[in-house]
Amino acid sequence: QEDETVSTIIKVRDFDKEKDIFFMTRKGIVKKTSLELFASINKAGIKAIGLKDDDELIYAGLTSGTQKDEVFLATREGFAIRFSEHDVRSMGRTASGVKGITLRPNDVVVAGAIIYASEDISQKTILTIAEEGYGKRTKLEDYRLQSRGGKGITNLKKNVKTGKITDVKIVDDNSEIMLITSEGTLIRTEVGSISVIGRATSGVRIMKVRENE
Repeated sequence: QEDETVSTIIKVRDFDKEKDIFFMTRKGIVKKTSLELFASINKAGIKAIGLKDDDELIYAGLTSGTQKDEVFLATREGFAIRFSEHDVRSMGRTASGVKGITLRPNDVVVAGAIIYASEDISQKTILTIAEEGYGKRTKLEDYRLQSRGGKGITNLKKNVKTGKITDVKIVDDNSEIMLITSEGTLIRTEVGSISVIGRATSGVRIMKVRENE
């Protein structure tokens, strides 16, 4: 839902000036700010990003400092974009950022992730979960690298059966996931049990979801 609260905790050992915090917003805006600018924070906190009144922060992650990482954004209506972090220059804390993805009407960003340059993407898949308990895995390689600000490509073929996209994670065969519904029902399953299929598909049922749940 657009009014949900999103929390992020980033664990750091030191405030390395080579590393950046990468921000993503509901409206598809992205921003990169040097980690060292957050070394001194008072009790009242400091401003991390300038947001418009109709926007909100949905993701913040730490880059590796190589300037060779990549960024992945996924939307509620089933689209996604993958682009190089190099497409986003480092900005000050109060800056608003730049467009990461051009959203289609009535769409919003629901999830984001950083793809680290040190990772073997051939071993990674994109796990997409939809409202009605459907989901799928798709090879990360199937999402071609694009320029920042594009409309993206199909991530999941959304329909009435699947519902809208709720979350996306980068996983491998050794991962496990927990799915929790709005009414508190929880399941835990191995990622390896979820089918790896193409982008323009609706996925399979991973969890039974009751009406209005």
